[in-house]
Amino acid sequence: MYLTKKSRSKSVLGGFICNVILGSFYSESRSFSIKRAGFTLIELLVVVLIIGILAAVAVPQYQTAVDKARYAQLMSNVNAVLKAQQIYYMANGRYASSFEELDGGLLPAGYVISQRTLVSPGKDIHIALGGFGTGTTPTYLYSLDTRSYSGYLKYLPDSQARCYAYVEGGERAERVCRSMTGRKTYTVWEERAKIYAF
Repeated sequence: MYLTKKSRSKSVLGGFICNVILGSFYSESRSFSIKRAGFTLIELLVVVLIIGILAAVAVPQYQTAVDKARYAQLMSNVNAVLKAQQIYYMANGRYASSFEELDGGLLPAGYVISQRTLVSPGKDIHIALGGFGTGTTPTYLYSLDTRSYSGYLKYLPDSQARCYAYVEGGERAERVCRSMTGRKTYTVWEERAKIYAF
């Protein structure tokens, strides 16, 4: 009986020493490893929520930056054609009615001529000679980005410029025109587009 009590007390004492004294000695490292074993569902949901908010803010800003860069390309292309038209006008006393008449070295590289239109290699940017009626002398140059449905128009005699935000482009096209022209509201509303003056 004595031996049983002794061994029982020994085991209780041994358990006490093991659990309390040694456990407190290693408690910091053991609790740290238990806490960092994984992420809770709440932590994961918070991270996903934060990433979603950042994406919701960043993606439209990125899209606008891309559209503005593409629109700057529209402006550059139209200005190149305008320069070719002005050189042609000084030599002939009139504007060219087709792209074939213009100096090919001044036109944007890689574009394909299709009647009165220049088409980009990706077929998403079009530049047109515009006029009132077929075969007439053009009165404006026009370029359209079919991704954002925003267009750039420049009149030949006085070089006035306009930004067109087509209804197919929705808010995206309007955002491009507002950022490029610096105007908050459109100047004229046509059937298919809002027009912003530069």
